[in-house]
Amino acid sequence: MTWFQSIRFRLMGLIALLVVTALAVVSGGGYYFSEKYLEESLNQTERAVAENAITRIQGEMQTGMVQLAELANTARVQSGDKAQLQPALSSLFQRSGRFDHVFYAALDGTSVSDEGVTGQYADREYFKKVLATKQPYISDPLISRTTGKQSVVMIVPVLKPGTGEMSGVVFGTYSAEKLLPVIKIIKFKQKGYGALLDDNGIYLVHPTRPDLNGKMNLKTGAIDEEVKKKLPPNTALDPNLLNGFKKVTETGERLRFPYKATNGAEQIGSLNIIPLPGGQRWVLLLTTSQVDAASETAALSKILIGLALGCLALALLVTFWTSGSFVRPILRITEVAKNIATGNLREITKTINDKSEFGQLSDNIILMNRNLRSLVQQVQNQSHQLAASSEQLTAGAQQSADAANQVAGSITEMAKGTEDQVTAVNETAAIVEEITATIEDVARTAQEMADMAEKAVTATSDGQQAVDRAVAQMSSVGEGARKAHAAAGDLESGSRQIEEIVGLISNIAGQTNLLALNAAIEAARAGEQGRGFAVVAEEVRKLAEQSESAAQQIKGIIGVNNANIQNVVEAIGEASSNIEQGVALVNTAGEGFAAIGKQVNDVAGRVGGLSTVFAEVGSGSKRIVESMRRVEKVSRDAALEAQSISAATEEQSASTEEIASSSQSLAKLAGDLQEAVAKFQL
Repeated sequence: MTWFQSIRFRLMGLIALLVVTALAVVSGGGYYFSEKYLEESLNQTERAVAENAITRIQGEMQTGMVQLAELANTARVQSGDKAQLQPALSSLFQRSGRFDHVFYAALDGTSVSDEGVTGQYADREYFKKVLATKQPYISDPLISRTTGKQSVVMIVPVLKPGTGEMSGVVFGTYSAEKLLPVIKIIKFKQKGYGALLDDNGIYLVHPTRPDLNGKMNLKTGAIDEEVKKKLPPNTALDPNLLNGFKKVTETGERLRFPYKATNGAEQIGSLNIIPLPGGQRWVLLLTTSQVDAASETAALSKILIGLALGCLALALLVTFWTSGSFVRPILRITEVAKNIATGNLREITKTINDKSEFGQLSDNIILMNRNLRSLVQQVQNQSHQLAASSEQLTAGAQQSADAANQVAGSITEMAKGTEDQVTAVNETAAIVEEITATIEDVARTAQEMADMAEKAVTATSDGQQAVDRAVAQMSSVGEGARKAHAAAGDLESGSRQIEEIVGLISNIAGQTNLLALNAAIEAARAGEQGRGFAVVAEEVRKLAEQSESAAQQIKGIIGVNNANIQNVVEAIGEASSNIEQGVALVNTAGEGFAAIGKQVNDVAGRVGGLSTVFAEVGSGSKRIVESMRRVEKVSRDAALEAQSISAATEEQSASTEEIASSSQSLAKLAGDLQEAVAKFQL
């Protein structure tokens, strides 16, 4: 096992994941809200900077308009006298210092400057505007005739005292570049700046790019050719910038938006309307790079990341230091479980004494080791008993097979003797029939009666001998039947003993199966450490199941054998009864032959009573024939029963051999079980 697979590493990984998740949530939430607040703060700062700059610009323009209004209210200007106008205009020019030139123009457009130069301004838009409105006005940007610079004209009407009629206008040209100091002091973030545009989108004052003044239009997107030469080919103004300017001039509301500068830099800017006298409007552009705008957010991100990494490192160090107290008990328990898995079930000394789950696990491991040790000892003892019982069963089955073979031989001999008895009975019946025929012949002729009487005596003697042989043979058959009946009883008793032994084996196999199942359950509770022992327990359980299955098969075979043996006992008993009846009949026949001999002797002595005697002899002969036929039938039945008994005995012998084979298999399984249990060290 590598260090990366250890619980210590996994615990550190889990703690790191939890810390990273918590820090990610906290830092992410803090970053989100901080970014939101910083964005709002940035917006407010930008608004404040814009408002301050607008106030400065409006103040500059308002100061110029106030100075012109004061000049317009002087008597020298209101008089319209050229001799008085020029000194008044020159005085304002010198005192103010912000105008390029100061002019007075009559209603016909004729003008005089602070230098005394005259001119005509009747065609100028701003002159017409003031004549129409009689209100102060600031013109659109234009190129001054006198200075050649981009300028605006501040114009104020001159009203006659009392009547309020306009007698002329006072105006001064104001170069846009004079607003440069006001624009330059606009500072937004670290790299931000402000730029001034008129209502038509033309740059009036740019603090860093004066070449753009009057040569770039944010309303139409037009760029002067000289400026284009300094830019990359096919450079155009960002549509976001053009659309933003259009939206601001249409709505008159401040707008903040991102755009891309002509040099490709990502910028964030805002457009702010500057209201001027006479309804004129300028636009103030505040802009800075997006990196500069997000500098506080970036700094906050670095701080949060640094804090998160520091907290993570601290958490990992603490986890590494404290995880040792968790890992050491686990390593000890793992070592013990490994010994158990390899079969070492020796007594375990308790080394973990705390009350935590590790202590409980250690106690359970020790208890499991004790239970397994007891289980293996029981299995060893039971396996020895199983082996001994299997050997006894094999010996008993062999004895049963030998006894069955002996019974089969005896019954075969009995069947052969019964067949001989049938033959003798047939011969006796034939002789009796001949005697009957002779007696009938004697009845027809008295002369021949004496001769036939002698023959009858001879035949009766032969019949008596045949009857004696039949009696002896039937007695032998009866004795064999009694021996077969006794042997079948012994066989039935041995079979019952075998059945009891097989029941004991089945009970042992069931107990072994339960013990193996308990061992598997304890191994499953031990988890990975008990997997090896679980495999051994599973093998023990399989051997127990096979033993129980073999025992059940043997029990079934023994049950069939018991039924067959019972049939043999009943058949032998019935055959023995029939043989006893046959012996009685043969004895009766012997007595009949004795009577016949006596009567034949009486016939020789008493010829006068031949008719009566021969009639009695004829009747007795018929009875003898009938008795012989009955004896023949009984003998044939006895032969058939003997054949059935012989077949049943052969089946019993085959079943007994199967029992012996199963007993040998059971003995082999018991040996395998002993070998499996021998792997454990007690």
